[in-house]
Amino acid sequence: MILRVFAVAVPVVACAGGAAAQVDSPVSYTVAPVMEGAALRALAVEIRFAGDADGETRLDLPGQWAGTDSLWKQVDEVRVQGAASVREAGAEARIITHAPGAALAVRYRVRSPYTEEPGFGYEKALPVILPGWFFFHGEGVFAAPEGREDAPARFAWSGFPAGWKMASDLDHLAGARPGTVTDVVQSVAIGAPDLTLVRREIGGAPLQVAIRGEWDFAPEAFTEAVIGVVQAENAFWGDAGRPFVVPMASMGPSAPGLSYTGTGRGDAFSVASTAGFPLGDASRFLAHEYMHTWIGEEIGGSPDDAASAFWITEGFTDFYAGRVLLRAGLWTPAEYVAELNRVLMRNANSPARAIPNAAIGEKFWTDNNVQQLPYDRGHLLALLLDHRIRAHTGGRADMDDVMLAQRALARRNTQAQTPVDAAALFPIVARQELGMDLGAELARHVERGEPVSLPADLFGGCARVGTITQPEFHRGFDLAATEANGMVITGMDPASPGYAAGMRDGMRIIRREAGTPGNSAVEIAYRVNDAGTERVFRYLPLGRGSVSIQRFVLTPEGSSERCVRLMSGA
Repeated sequence: MILRVFAVAVPVVACAGGAAAQVDSPVSYTVAPVMEGAALRALAVEIRFAGDADGETRLDLPGQWAGTDSLWKQVDEVRVQGAASVREAGAEARIITHAPGAALAVRYRVRSPYTEEPGFGYEKALPVILPGWFFFHGEGVFAAPEGREDAPARFAWSGFPAGWKMASDLDHLAGARPGTVTDVVQSVAIGAPDLTLVRREIGGAPLQVAIRGEWDFAPEAFTEAVIGVVQAENAFWGDAGRPFVVPMASMGPSAPGLSYTGTGRGDAFSVASTAGFPLGDASRFLAHEYMHTWIGEEIGGSPDDAASAFWITEGFTDFYAGRVLLRAGLWTPAEYVAELNRVLMRNANSPARAIPNAAIGEKFWTDNNVQQLPYDRGHLLALLLDHRIRAHTGGRADMDDVMLAQRALARRNTQAQTPVDAAALFPIVARQELGMDLGAELARHVERGEPVSLPADLFGGCARVGTITQPEFHRGFDLAATEANGMVITGMDPASPGYAAGMRDGMRIIRREAGTPGNSAVEIAYRVNDAGTERVFRYLPLGRGSVSIQRFVLTPEGSSERCVRLMSGA
């Protein structure tokens, strides 16, 4: 990392009230390309702001996000104009000494660790900057002066060659909408000459979908799927619309298998996928990502230990994604029940299903089972609490009443500068609005991690909850080790049905062609490369033990309008 300091004469900005006064001073960000001929090699970032009134400002470089550490490694050639001196505070920060309130300009370059489309190796915290395009989340790109999270922010693109197109929620800061430094850091952006932009208007606000890559569907088809979700969820929250952008980037071919991930923001969500994104089955995924527009900062946000609140910020998001899809008619009751059964099956077979909430953060980004746990735990807990609320109020209220009231209270708290995170706020709102104490349920199922058991009459006469017993689900090999080994089979159990079918360590998985993860009663099939020859192995993924699994069965009345209203909370 190269560090250069430019000591120049600059006017002193008068700042009454000490360093805190700079919180109201705007911070301006600009991103420009670093080109070699027609090829993009890096992104150049410039940040202009007034230094703190005490003559010393800490600049925090990109650090840790989404399970990736040392994001500052992608930053080099840091230069500070207007400084008397700059010293390192570890690798992740700079201490800038300057005249009180001095006008500072920080410039640096961001390079990508990827030299080609990353495919299964993609980590969303790391920027993708390749010769013909870029895709990034702001946490991996933008530095910020300490203590300026709520300072007003501006943003601009600069110097891109003719023909380049960019799309980002950063563009919202270029207009009349006020934004903050946090909005810049928590952003997403995509740019390329071959970027396809589809623009629509929903509720008087612009929606922009930006797609790059080759897909099995037209960009307009993806946009229509997004529009259906946006309209349904806007209606639930009572929002007419807001400027929104959806960048979608191809991370490369789908072999072996398929990998896609989304990241929800307040005014955007991103999609990064290998080829083969399943648009026909993507409603839940899209609904989850768009639901983060509200279930996140708008209901109170996350604590410093974000993983401790994932049961609500991710689990309740899953609950409401399905609920709204059913309510809007985008899912049938049978599709909704099938999704609930997938959750129940996956959770029952998870070796992590009973770990306490405090342990989730330790392994969230390294253990697939732990990563899935708060999604499923929170989803099932929301179903249980919704039933409890309906019973407590004689059907006059449900979870929707609590969440809408929580949103209103979170907004008042933010305006009063007394924010409370979503997980802490939820039981407070339930007590205030309904006179209910949910402390026992939260202590049992969240803090201690005891698995949720749903009552048989959760949906009355519309769907019954029963219990089945079947062998544990196990693929026969170590999935985490196999993924870490580039999808080369690792840890094959000689006593497993997969081994009996012919699968062996050292074979490389091309893709899964059949099966339902978590369901040992459904035959699973893997296409593998065995020393240059493609082979397909089919077998029942039976583990050595057995597991009891709750399961919904839709009744003959389950598809009626009354049942749709009951199950969707309409």
